[in-house]
Amino acid sequence: MSIKSEFVKEQLKNKHLISYILDDFGYAKGVAVAFNKTHIGWAMVSPEDFRFKKEKPHNVPVISYLLRNGIEWNDIVPGPLFQRLVNHGFIVRFPLFSREVGLTKAIHRALAKRTEVTTYEKPDQPTVILGDIIRDEDLYVTLELLSKRAKKYFKE
Repeated sequence: MSIKSEFVKEQLKNKHLISYILDDFGYAKGVAVAFNKTHIGWAMVSPEDFRFKKEKPHNVPVISYLLRNGIEWNDIVPGPLFQRLVNHGFIVRFPLFSREVGLTKAIHRALAKRTEVTTYEKPDQPTVILGDIIRDEDLYVTLELLSKRAKKYFKE
């Protein structure tokens, strides 16, 4: 699906890095974008914007990825992810993620302030980055990795 927002199209003409925040099953639940070493923005799906659906195992993104990359069913079935699917009757919780809305919010946040990402010291405690409380470990890990990539990518 192509981006319709002129604002997003215009901003993405600039040098940038994008990283999607994925849940355990491989569904996108957010996005992070960097325009330089210190301007990093992110957007996450609200906790209310998740739905439940019954899914065939081969349609779950992370399992589909493993199968496409040569991993056999015999190696997937005994794993903890597949067992979670079985235990929940193949019902998965998936985010109602909109790429365009996520990118718009992430870009606005990146342009609004400098973001310094530090190491994750206490995994059981929320991390605060310039006043924004990060309670999602996947988001924090993505921001930390994007920050490291940005420091290498942007030679300013």
